[in-house]
Parts: sequence; C-alpha cells; structure tokens
Amino acid sequence: MNNMLLRSVSGAVFIILVLGSVLLHPVAMIFCLGLFSALALIEFYNFFKNSEQVSVSKGSGLFVGLSIYAAVLVFLSKLQFESLILAFIFLLIFSLFLSEIWKKKENPLLNIGVYASSFMYAVLPFLIMVLIALQYSNVFLATMFILIWTNDTFAYLSGRFFGKNKLFPRISPNKTWEGTIGGSLLTMLMAVGITYYSDQNYLLWIVAALIISVTSNLGDLLESLFKRTVDVKDSGNIMPGHGGILDRFDAALITAPFFYCWLVIYNYF
Repeated sequence: MNNMLLRSVSGAVFIILVLGSVLLHPVAMIFCLGLFSALALIEFYNFFKNSEQVSVSKGSGLFVGLSIYAAVLVFLSKLQFESLILAFIFLLIFSLFLSEIWKKKENPLLNIGVYASSFMYAVLPFLIMVLIALQYSNVFLATMFILIWTNDTFAYLSGRFFGKNKLFPRISPNKTWEGTIGGSLLTMLMAVGITYYSDQNYLLWIVAALIISVTSNLGDLLESLFKRTVDVKDSGNIMPGHGGILDRFDAALITAPFFYCWLVIYNYF
C-alpha cells in the first residue's frame, strides 16, 4: 500500500471515529475524546524521554491528567459534591508538584512546567470540546472539526500548487502565505454552504470560520515549534501516514478554546 493510499485510509478511519462518536451519543464522545487525551498526554511526555534536563513520570502525569478530565466532567454534571470534586482536582495537581521535593533532580521547575503544560495542552482542550457539545450542540462540535479539516486540506493543496512565499520558515518551512489564504477562503466558503443548508445564522459561522482558519494554522505552528524544540519529526506513529494524535489534533487543540469563547460571546449578546 503506497503512502498516499495509507494516509487516506488512516485519515478516513480517524474522521469516522471522531464524527461518529460526537454525533452518536454523549457517552461515546466523552469516552473517545478521553482516549485521545490520554494518547496525547503520552505523546507529550515522550517529547522529553531523552532529555537530560527534564525528568517526568509518564504514569503519574497520565493518572492526574485523566483524573482531571473525569473530575471536571463530574463537576459539570452538577451533582451535590462539586466542592469535593474541585478539592480533589487541586489535591492531585499540587501533590504531583510536591513530589518534586523527593526526586532530588536539578530542574524541578522544568518538571513542574512540563506537567502543567501537558494538562493545559493535552487535557483542557478536549474538555472544552466536550463543553461545546454539551452546552451548545454536538453538531457545532462536528462542524468545528469539519471546518478545521477543510482548512487543513485546502491550505495544503493551495500551498502545493500556488505556494511561493514562506509563512513562518523558522518553524514550518513548508507553510506558505498562499496556502494559508487559500485554506481560509475555502473554509469561509464551506461555512457559508453549511449555514445555507442548515439554516444557521450566517454571522455565527462566518466569524467562526475566520477564527477557526486562523487558530488552526497557529495550532499547527505551535506543535511544529514543540517538535522542532525537541528534535522529533512526528509526535507518534499511531496513525499511519499522519503521525501521532498530537499531529492530528494540533489545530483542534488551539481552535477549540477560541471557538468556545466565540460561542459564549455570541450567545451572551
């Protein structure tokens, strides 16, 4: 199987898994996104497996990260013990930080920073995706993914056929202004089409498409910066032809918080 076919099959399975879980049932979505969060955490910690300066426990970080994911979801269910759940989250996080006292490592602040960054980057965005689906609509979350993939696909095609001017060569030498603009225009056009056929508000989705196209590119650049810093090509190899979970979700991890903020602002006014 050649690389292009392998990449296509792998990408199709990924899309079916993501959209299927989002549209099928909230429990399926929560489980699926939780699994992706766990895999993303593992890949994030693997960035530092050969580092002489950073020494983090993958198992401890994974346990705390998934506990935070589960605890926040229980907290959002508005049961009678929200304060206990919050206390549990704080206890886990700060106990992990305090464990540096006994490690006798030279760079405890770097270790704490890696743990904190992993939760911010590989747990919080997946929780925000769940919030989008539960507080607003699972269709909104599915549409967000569709617009992200539209931007990614047409940015690649536009860059391949028309790209001449580098966007950010220091971090991602293959990205071009032409590709970025082409991806953004097609994402906006896709949003207009979705709005027309779904009878949604044009302002909501045109602004959302603009936010998604910009933040998708920034998310891709951020992960490229991470990989360049630790000198790895891909975050993992779980997805043939695509790399790891962080490689596939790099845009969504940054887009989701901004898209959620736009939904809050739009519905507030």
